[in-house]
Amino acid sequence: MKNIVKILLAVLTGSRACSRSEKRTSLFFSFLIAAFVLSLTPTVYVCAQGHIETPAERKARQEREAAAKRKRQQEEARKRRDQAAMEQAANKKWIFQNDYIEGLAMVSNGKIGFVDETGKLVIPCQWYRAMDFENGIAWVADAKDKWGFIDKTGKIVSPCRWKNPGVFINGFAEVEDFNGKKHKIDKTGKIIE
Repeated sequence: MKNIVKILLAVLTGSRACSRSEKRTSLFFSFLIAAFVLSLTPTVYVCAQGHIETPAERKARQEREAAAKRKRQQEEARKRRDQAAMEQAANKKWIFQNDYIEGLAMVSNGKIGFVDETGKLVIPCQWYRAMDFENGIAWVADAKDKWGFIDKTGKIVSPCRWKNPGVFINGFAEVEDFNGKKHKIDKTGKIIE
């Protein structure tokens, strides 16, 4: 090994004349040493902006770029879907009351109903007032301003019999009947207290 190092140093520094065999051996070991040194050095990349980055930084940047690209594509798809639904709704003389919430948008043609993201009328326009869907249910009011709630298919979960609807918190809502008495109900419409 000592002889190889001496030969390598002699060839690299040019301090003495070397035989052809010694030069080949020295060249071979030079490549081995260079490969070894490079394997110890962390790989770096030069990104498009000219910054030097490590593999971890490069991976993180690529993940950020991929996430941003997915987000742009989702936003474009949502805009196309919204535009198509609005055009379809315009042909049916609906007026959008809000954006899509939980996959449904409130529309009105004098009464209120809900359309899905394709513009299909899922819940017919039969309600006089309504609130947005939250956790799969929406408060709706009939012609007598009595409130109840429906699910996303339009099925009446709780009949319209309440004066003031409440917000569901932890599965319960506080409501008031037309006698002024307050009640606590669950999401099935059952009076708890």
